[in-house]
Amino acid sequence: MILLKTIRPDRVLFAATSFISNKIGEYFINPPPVAFDKIFEDSSKTTPIIFILAPGVDPYVQLQQLAVQRERTLIPVSLGQGQAKKAKEKVYEGQKLGHWLYLANCHLSLNFLKELEKMIEQLEISKHEVHDNFRLWLSTDPHPQFPITIL
Repeated sequence: MILLKTIRPDRVLFAATSFISNKIGEYFINPPPVAFDKIFEDSSKTTPIIFILAPGVDPYVQLQQLAVQRERTLIPVSLGQGQAKKAKEKVYEGQKLGHWLYLANCHLSLNFLKELEKMIEQLEISKHEVHDNFRLWLSTDPHPQFPITIL
């Protein structure tokens, strides 16, 4: 692979994939399927679930299907310019009514994430006031300024 990198750098990824597949197995090449039922079981009303997105991947459809199965209301909010106020309102509404809230593209609203961080801390403090069915789902592209405390 070192020789290949010097001669054909465009083929290194293919060679590495082939090497890993042959030496330690396909399991390490293909990610396991996402089991939304299992993710839900690991969630709680005070702990958000974060999807770190890969290009071309959007968990919204599977999340919507899970909400229908569980007979829950899923409210999507796509973050970006001017959506922080709406997202904040929906978080408070979801806490009271037991809705699921999906905040998509969190990396586009890093300033709001600082506020969301405080809201999540408040969930734990006042968990007796949060509806048992409330869930907070987040999606983001990898970003170096994403608040580590939310992760």
